[in-house]
Amino acid sequence: AQLQRLCKVSGVKAGPIFFSGRPWAELAEAWRSEFVIQLPYARPGGRKLARLLKKRTVIETDLPMGIAGTSQWIRAITEATGGNMAVAEAWMEREASKVHAAYGVVREHCSVLPVAIFADTPLAVGLVTLMLEMGLQPRLVGLRDWSLGGREAFVEALERLGFEVPAEMEIIERPSLYWISTECFDRVVDGEFPLVIGSTMELSVLQECFAESGTPPQVALVEAGFPSAQSHVVVPRPSLGFAGAISWAQRLLDSVQNHSR
Repeated sequence: AQLQRLCKVSGVKAGPIFFSGRPWAELAEAWRSEFVIQLPYARPGGRKLARLLKKRTVIETDLPMGIAGTSQWIRAITEATGGNMAVAEAWMEREASKVHAAYGVVREHCSVLPVAIFADTPLAVGLVTLMLEMGLQPRLVGLRDWSLGGREAFVEALERLGFEVPAEMEIIERPSLYWISTECFDRVVDGEFPLVIGSTMELSVLQECFAESGTPPQVALVEAGFPSAQSHVVVPRPSLGFAGAISWAQRLLDSVQNHSR
């Protein structure tokens, strides 16, 4: 829904969105599209996709997360499709002001909070930019994937969005669950990471370690990415776009405050 909204701002109508959960009959209409927006998850098949869609304009993008990521995404689509940039910029300015207000609340309660993140490379980029925009400190990033670029792609994407890799941030490629259950757990217990964001895989390991040690969890855990088995919603909770940035601000604030009680 957020991708459709951002496309509309850029002056185009979103066609089929793969992995959106829509029926195959709708996805099969992709050939009618004039433009193809390629999210970073299509990177492993990028060349094959380009050959298949050679008569169409392919626009490669990062995930539209946070103010920087969403703004860059809209500008790229608007420019490539010949949309009205002035209209897009005016809309982005209004939406960004709402996000800044939400960020302000997070900074008031969670400023300079160290964070550990475990995610695939594209999502890790988005989460790190969100943390930096909110004033939190991503200290550890575990890149989980084998095929989406790893450290090099992660650093390049951050630079495209206007961020430098923080000097104190540690990047680990494909951290094992054993490493998480030993070294990472010890560092969490020592208070190095009061907040950890990851999938069910990483968070369940930490939860099991706390249970086996007989000590109460000393960390706020936020589930994100795939698999996600413990986080359930009954109302829309976007992760992309400006609305997604506000949603993330609320999730992090709730997690930190609930943990501190």
